[in-house]
Amino acid sequence: MAPLLVLFAGVLVTVLAIVLLALEFAQSELRDARTRAREELVASGRSPIAPSAVDLRPLLIQAVAAVGEDVARPIRLDLPDGYLLVTTDSDRVQQVVHNLLSNARKYSPLGGVVRLTVHAGKDMLEVAITDQGLGIPAEALGHLFDPYYRVAGEARRSIRGTGLGLAMVKDSVEAVGGQVGAESAGPGHGSRFWFTLPRAPHVRRVAANEPADSGAAHPRSLRLLAVDQDAAVGSATRRLLRTDGHEVVTARSAEEALDQLRARPFDVVISDLRLSSGRDGWALAAEVRRNWPRVRFVVAMGGAGIDPRAAGIAAVLRKPYQPQELRILLTELGSPRAEQAA
Repeated sequence: MAPLLVLFAGVLVTVLAIVLLALEFAQSELRDARTRAREELVASGRSPIAPSAVDLRPLLIQAVAAVGEDVARPIRLDLPDGYLLVTTDSDRVQQVVHNLLSNARKYSPLGGVVRLTVHAGKDMLEVAITDQGLGIPAEALGHLFDPYYRVAGEARRSIRGTGLGLAMVKDSVEAVGGQVGAESAGPGHGSRFWFTLPRAPHVRRVAANEPADSGAAHPRSLRLLAVDQDAAVGSATRRLLRTDGHEVVTARSAEEALDQLRARPFDVVISDLRLSSGRDGWALAAEVRRNWPRVRFVVAMGGAGIDPRAAGIAAVLRKPYQPQELRILLTELGSPRAEQAA
């Protein structure tokens, strides 16, 4: 009997493995189909453009989060301090960055760091994605943004693509007054793709996100603990909040967050629900409520909303969120009324 059970268990494991592989393949095909549909829509000119003055920082953070984690091909963000205000279409610029980051990983089959950097000029911001992948021959550089063009080579034959992605990038960027380009020292030396976006006029007023004579209160300096499993998102969040005068510490897991809480005082904890290991955001919230009852806890989450009071937390921040939403929330949490209620 025992040998039969072992045999049955082995067959069951094999079947489950095949099912999981099939599901993974189906999900990959679905993602590719959606990407092709978006690219073809933009390339055809049927996708509307709605440029406006926006802060580029959260768009880049969301694009990095959307491509997910890859231990072999981590993404490193290098953003300047302060607001990154540009005139662009938010949806399109996120698709542009997502496309370039995905390409950087796709064409780095042996792994390597992917770097996303922003350089601020007087009239334009330059966004660059640099990889350590296959590289590009000199004769191909001038054709990369042509529709349906694909670089030839044995190493690239097994890498799937529509040939529309970079054409979509060019059309989207040029539609809002920017430029695109690509550089490479040749095969085996990686590549650098960049695009520029025009800086938004009236930076000071737009940056404050309020009329000049509104007299809106600015949040007092708070001691913040930002908890997110994605180190790049945590780093960018820290840079953003520090520009508003807050003291910010980051953590990637509930355990790391608790160590920080034991080591120093905090006013507010902002935590994602999904954390890298061990306890999730709800477990961390319960621990903070038990041991640090005066610390306000904010959950960042997607999906359906919940009642913060019913959950025993200070607030819920719906993802993806804009910087001004976070600033308004921190203003409220830093008010005397909120402190008395804590």
